Amino acid sequence: HISNFDCGPMPQASVLDPAQTKVLVTLIEVDKSLTSTTLGFGQVTCGSMTNGICSPFPANVAILSAAGTTVATVQLAMVWETDPEPWFASKIRGLAFSFPQVILRGDTLRSAFPNTSAFTPGASASSIAMHLVHGGQSYIVGLVGTIEADQSALTGGSVLEFGPGFTDAWVPCQGNTQDCESP
Repeated sequence: HISNFDCGPMPQASVLDPAQTKVLVTLIEVDKSLTSTTLGFGQVTCGSMTNGICSPFPANVAILSAAGTTVATVQLAMVWETDPEPWFASKIRGLAFSFPQVILRGDTLRSAFPNTSAFTPGASASSIAMHLVHGGQSYIVGLVGTIEADQSALTGGSVLEFGPGFTDAWVPCQGNTQDCESP
């Protein structure tokens, strides 16, 4: 069964034949009462294989609703190996972000936001927040500390934890990029 990382015996030629190995993906939402709802379907094939790993890796599979709209994107990998668990364990990680120190320059903030009193020296930073975009969602982290005249050393008020994903899909932002997002 696929949840055990096992699709049964399959020759490599079959894995590479799109007519034989269209992997169908069903996205199912399970609520607190354990009621399941099918959100959509997607499919992927193995385009080529290097060292037992199908390409593309990771495959980003668009999950389409019955109406044909994209409801999610699922990352997956196809590995042709007798024991793929160690490979998956080496490629999948969770991620947590904390912000132990955030330096804000007073002159820059006051020129960017001239009509707010949030950056007045001596004011609490409680109304200031950072927004991090990941996976198409915006996460808000409130800042803690006191605004100073020249620059303020504030701290993030929470830790953001993201679920497991393929580390090979993590892409650094390119220079001079105003908005940057990695899958």
